[in-house]
Amino acid sequence: MSSFPPSPSQPPPWLPGPIAPPAAPPPPRPLPAYSRFSALVLSLFSAKLYRDVARNWRGVGLLYLLLLLALTWVPPIIHGHVGIRRFVRDEAPAIVNQTPTVTINKGVLSIAEPEPYFMRDPKTGKAAVYVDTTGAFDREKEAREAVILVSRSTVEVRQPNKTEVHDLSHIESFHMDKRDVARWLDAASSWFGPVAYASCLAWSLVTGLLRLLLYALAGMAFASSFNARLDFPALMRLSAVATTPAMFIDTLAWTFNFGYLPCCGWGLLMAVVTLMYVGFGVKANADSSPPPGPGYGFPPGPLQYPPPQSPVR
Repeated sequence: MSSFPPSPSQPPPWLPGPIAPPAAPPPPRPLPAYSRFSALVLSLFSAKLYRDVARNWRGVGLLYLLLLLALTWVPPIIHGHVGIRRFVRDEAPAIVNQTPTVTINKGVLSIAEPEPYFMRDPKTGKAAVYVDTTGAFDREKEAREAVILVSRSTVEVRQPNKTEVHDLSHIESFHMDKRDVARWLDAASSWFGPVAYASCLAWSLVTGLLRLLLYALAGMAFASSFNARLDFPALMRLSAVATTPAMFIDTLAWTFNFGYLPCCGWGLLMAVVTLMYVGFGVKANADSSPPPGPGYGFPPGPLQYPPPQSPVR
């Protein structure tokens, strides 16, 4: 056995081989050139914005969607709030003054006024509410005109496409008169704006996220057609920005009461407008010399599998 130590060029067999140096971290993604507030206007026409959204923005567009919804719900809610305040001030008193004193005791309704009792439309004079606790409703003209028929145990509400009958037998105790109705209308006119805004914003945010998923799936087909290298979060961001034009049109429709089309036609029209902008945004990213990497949102550099390893000497 040799007493000489092993040569430095030959490490002992129990030592591991040389360790490859760690890979250099990817360069940071450039900061966005356009803010979310700029996108509210530039989304209507700017291909540069859609390239910036796909390449430099972060996330899936949730903050932009929240900003867009928060702004576009303001005009219709203000319009509705002002309309309700005007109704309570100008038109409601003529209705409130006709309200009977109603009492329900163990499911049986009665009124303090003589029967049959009619609440009439102040403008047309037609019967709107017909109260007859005997259930006879033998005044043919009023029975034909009335939208609401009230008997001792039921309330029948006639709608254009259906009639609903509400049973009162489960109500133990209830009382209502003119002062109660006036107080309820005043509270509704005061709180309609804040309550409606919060409710509409929360509901539209949930449904808006679901729509973004569908638009992003459609964006995958556009990306394949236009040869654009976009990952799914980038398509979500593009979809969020692409909803802006349709949201602006929809806001005007809600505010000024137009845009009704049968069979959900208006919603389909707005979806078509949004898909057109999704396609526009995806095509804007179909660059002949895109940044390195498999797609925007991935680390720069080509992907290789299995990853390369340094040779062990």
